[in-house]
Order: sequence, then structure tokens, then C-alpha cells
Amino acid sequence: MLLALAVTATMAVWLGVLNWDSLDSGYGDTDDATRLVAVRALLDGRSWWDQLVTRFQPPMGLWMHWSRLLDGGIAGLDRVFRIALSAEDAEFATRFTWPLLWIFPAVLAALTSARRLGRGVVNNAAVVVCAVILASDLYLYVQFRPGRIDHHDVQMTCAFLALAGATLPSRVKGAAIAGVATGIGMAVGLESLVFSVAIGGMLALRFGFYREQAGRPRPMAWRWP
Repeated sequence: MLLALAVTATMAVWLGVLNWDSLDSGYGDTDDATRLVAVRALLDGRSWWDQLVTRFQPPMGLWMHWSRLLDGGIAGLDRVFRIALSAEDAEFATRFTWPLLWIFPAVLAALTSARRLGRGVVNNAAVVVCAVILASDLYLYVQFRPGRIDHHDVQMTCAFLALAGATLPSRVKGAAIAGVATGIGMAVGLESLVFSVAIGGMLALRFGFYREQAGRPRPMAWRWP
């Protein structure tokens, strides 16, 4: 936990300094700009189910296939900032903060996976090595830089959390974390399907090789009746 906080603080400051000017002068790539248009429409009263973007294929427009989950989260963070900031400043703060919020769970999941997969290594050396890499390689955070409000950072974080959950020793807690993370990631977009299949298959294989692991896949696949 402390290592994850330290890595997160380091990278957040580093990314913030490097991307401040570009964030102030542009809206990222076309995906980030399109997400911002959708969030603005939602904040202006557009229906949750109305995802018609008239800027594409005018005059008919285009029905976006993107999940509204991220629009709602980004809009909610914008509303929080508007308590103390103007609408323009709140939007800037949201675009700056939203990607950075996902660094901590992503890093924590990576360190957790390193600890589990590196069992037996002296003094948790695998965790330390993982932390050093995470705190020194800026290119690992291309999808987490300020202004990157598209869905890829959330999908990556969910995949990391699902993997970490699948490696935890607790049958119920670990598999449940993997299942929830997989569900959210799939709800955000189907692009992460291959990772979800691999992680779910890993749990199933553990059941296949070790009969005592029979209870592990069940919490991951649990659903509301």
C-alpha cells in the first residue's frame, strides 16, 4: 500500500508537470475530445440514454457505442469541482485529475500481482523491482496522463485488478475482486475481452489441476439473481 502511494505520488507529479501546457492548449486526441463532448452534453441535461452525436455524419449524426459509465463518473467529478470552481475551471480540473485517479489502483494491482507471482523470492524482491520499474518508466502511463479521459486507462486498471484478484490466496475475496473488476471492465468496453477470458481461464485451470480450488471460480462468476 505504501509503495503504491509513493509510486502514485511520484508519477502524478511527473505527469502533471509534463502535460500541464498541452492540457491548457488542447483537448487531447479525437477520442478525448469526443468524450468531453459527451460529458458536456450530459451535464447540460442530455438524457442518459441519448447518445446521438450530431458532430459526426451531419446532418444525421451518429449513435455512439461508448458506455455511459465513464461519462457519468467524469460528470460527477466535474460537479464536485464546481462546488468551489467555475464551470471552465472545474472542467480543466476534471480533465487533469480523472486519469491520475486511476494510477493508484493500477499500481496497487500490479504490486499485488508481483508479490503473489514472486512468492519465495527473498524479502519480497519482486515487489521492490516492480515498484522501481513503475516509478521510473514514464511510458507505462501513456494512457494515464492528464487530459486522457478516454476509456483505456479504466479498462487497463480493471484488467490489472482482475489479475491481482485472481492471484490472491483468499478463494472468495480474490475471485470476487476479479469478477467485479472484469464486470466493470467489460461494461466500459469489449476491447478488454481477451484479458477477461485469460484471467477467467486461469481460475478455471486452477480448478482443473487442483480439486481443492473448486470454489475459486464461483465467486468470480456470481451475479445478481
